[in-house]
Amino acid sequence: TLSRTLLRVMSTECVVVSAPGKVILTGEHAVVYGKTALAASLSLRLFMKTRRTSSGMVELDLQDFGSVKRWSCDELASLSRFSSPGRSRNPSHPSASELKALKQVCRISEDKEILSVEELAILAFLFLMVSICNDSNKTVPSLSLKMKSQFPFASGLGSSAAYSVCLSASFLTLSKVVIPMSCEPNSGVALPPGMGTAGKSCCYSESDLQLINMWALEGEQLIHGNPSGIDNTVCTYGGCMSYTKGEIVPLPRIPSLRILLIDTKIPRSTKKLVAGVKERYDKHPAIFGPVIEAIGALSQECRSLLHHLADATNSEDSSKELTQTSHISDLETLWDVNQHLLQAIGVSHSAIDDVCSITTRYGLHSKLTGAGGGGSVIALVNQTVSDDDLKATQSSLADSGYGSQEAAVGGCGVLLHCVS
Repeated sequence: TLSRTLLRVMSTECVVVSAPGKVILTGEHAVVYGKTALAASLSLRLFMKTRRTSSGMVELDLQDFGSVKRWSCDELASLSRFSSPGRSRNPSHPSASELKALKQVCRISEDKEILSVEELAILAFLFLMVSICNDSNKTVPSLSLKMKSQFPFASGLGSSAAYSVCLSASFLTLSKVVIPMSCEPNSGVALPPGMGTAGKSCCYSESDLQLINMWALEGEQLIHGNPSGIDNTVCTYGGCMSYTKGEIVPLPRIPSLRILLIDTKIPRSTKKLVAGVKERYDKHPAIFGPVIEAIGALSQECRSLLHHLADATNSEDSSKELTQTSHISDLETLWDVNQHLLQAIGVSHSAIDDVCSITTRYGLHSKLTGAGGGGSVIALVNQTVSDDDLKATQSSLADSGYGSQEAAVGGCGVLLHCVS
C-alpha cells in the first residue's frame, strides 16, 4: 500500500525536485581517446519547482540568469504536434521541423550557430515540456517553473545535466508517468528559499530512473550536441562512475571526500579545447599519445585507490586512520600528476595555475575539472587541513578574484521533495 506521503505527492499539482552537480575527478580529455574517466556527484544541487496553473500561461523563471520568460499557451500551440501516443515513455530526438518550431517560438534565427547558455536552457525546457506533458487533447499545459542552483552554470560542474535531469523528473512526475518509490524522513538536503518547507524526500524506482535519465540525455543533446551521457547519468543516480569507450560503470563503494570547488570565472569553450588537443595529438602522436595513455592509467589507479579508501573508511581495524592517511596522500599525488599532464596537453590556464599555487601554500592539492581553459578547479581537503587554513585559503582565493565553496563528493541522485 502507498504511504500517505506518496499519495499526497501523486495528487499534487506542484512538484519540487533536485539533482546534484558533478565533477570529473580524473581522466579529462583522455576519455575522448577511449581512456577511462571518473566522475562523481556533488553535495551541491540544482532545485526546480514546477506547478500546474490555470493562468493559460507557461512561465520559466531562470533565477541564475536573472530572467523570466513567459508565453501564452496559444503562442505555444504550434508545439502541440510534438505530442504522440506513448512518447512520454519513449524518449526521442526533436525532428528537424520540431527544432525549427522551437527556435521560432524562442525567436532564435535558424542561421544562428552559437546559442547562449540561456537560449539553450529555454530550448531544452520547451522541448521536454511539450514532449512529456501534453495531454490527450494535445494542448500545451499551463504551468510555471522556477529554478535555483547551488553551483554556477557553464563552469564544468554538470549544470546543464542537473538541469535536464530536473526537467525530466519534474515533467514525468507531474504527468504521473513516473511515481516515487519510497520516502526518507531526512535526506540531508535543505531546500533554498522560495522552494517551500522541506518534509520527506522521495526516491524513484530503477525503471523510472532509467526513463528520467533517457529524457535528460535528450535535453543534454539539445544543449551540447553529442554528449557522452556520463554527466546526466551521474546527476540521475548520484555516486561515482567510471566511463570508458561509452560504457558507464558505477563504483560500488566510494569514500566520503571533502573538496573545495573553485571558480576561476574564466569562460571557456569545451569544443575549442577538445579540438586543440586533437590538433596537437595528430601533429605529434609520439609525444601526446603517451601523455594520453598516462592520464588513462592514472584514472585506473585512482579508481582502485578509491575502492581501497572506502574499505579503509569502513574498517574496524585499529590501523584504520593510518591506512586512510596513506591512501589520501596517494590520491593527492595522483591529482598533482593529473594536473601536470593536463598542463602538458595544453588545457590548463594561467588562472588555473594561479589557483593551484594558492591552494598549495595551504597544503591543498588541486587540479582542473572538466574541459579546462578556465572553468572550475577542485582541491582535495584532507583531514589535516584545519578550518583556519581552509578559511585562509578561501580568503586568498577571493583576494585574487576567484570564487570558492566547500562540497562533498558522492551526493545522492535525483530526489522528489515533499513540501508544505
